[in-house]
Amino acid sequence: MAYATKTDIVNERLNSEKLLELERHDTGEGDLDARTEAALADASARIDAYLGRRYALPISDEGALALVKGYALDLAVYYLYLRYFGGVTEEQRNACLQAVGDLKKLSTGELALPGESARRPIETSADRRRMTMRRMRSV
Repeated sequence: MAYATKTDIVNERLNSEKLLELERHDTGEGDLDARTEAALADASARIDAYLGRRYALPISDEGALALVKGYALDLAVYYLYLRYFGGVTEEQRNACLQAVGDLKKLSTGELALPGESARRPIETSADRRRMTMRRMRSV
């Protein structure tokens, strides 16, 4: 599931000057739409990899989706600049590191998504061990 769109990147992360810079930059690796969609897909996959450890996917709560969308935008802009435009700014790097740090905390339960229920850990129980070293020696 894609958590953000190209329109979201344009409206929320890039100003018109940066967008023109991206459109003018020809890497020979497809048009800007295709590169942007690839970056968004990679960002969404990374988010799912972290959140899938603790939450049922896809995320459905509006508040949680708004938070995750921000992470997707930060990751996608980072991927887009790093892969196709030769590097990232310090601001983009810090935003990416913050997003990944938060995603790690969400996956371990240190942070929680608003409105989403974490999966319960699987609990098992077993009878007392029947085969022990002491019992094995007597056999």
